[in-house]
Amino acid sequence: MIVVHIDVIKGQSQAVDTAIESAASRLTDDVTLAAVLMSGGQLGGGRIPTYAFPEDAARALAHAADYGRFRAEPDSPTPPLEGIDRTGAAQVIAGALERGETWLGPRDTGDLLGAYGIPVAPYALAANPRAAGAAAAALGGPVALKAVARGLVHKTEAAGVRLGL
Repeated sequence: MIVVHIDVIKGQSQAVDTAIESAASRLTDDVTLAAVLMSGGQLGGGRIPTYAFPEDAARALAHAADYGRFRAEPDSPTPPLEGIDRTGAAQVIAGALERGETWLGPRDTGDLLGAYGIPVAPYALAANPRAAGAAAAALGGPVALKAVARGLVHKTEAAGVRLGL
């Protein structure tokens, strides 16, 4: 790592740029060059990172070094996933696509999550207020009501959600 700290004196910026370019041309892949120009400006036509203060250059190089160490670590093995029903998940998605749906409805969403072993809170679909009341009684406890309609994606923004019923 090379950090060059230069205070450019007015009228000498071309000489400094030439000196830095000369140093940069001799660098190898395992050496990083950063320049600190406290009076501002760029070097190498913007190809060499320049910083206003040495602390900024040091911080940037530290982040780059951390990232390099992270990238050098071997990938962790994928954990074994058990109980996955890939066929069932594919059938849910294929069915929605065959129906021309771009969003999964509540039933398909529950089925897809279930195929991947993700638990879903108990729910019921109701077509009218009387059926919703019966479903709420069957579920027990406080329930949430969510509107379901073709094209209705943002239920909260459409005032389609009621909680604690």
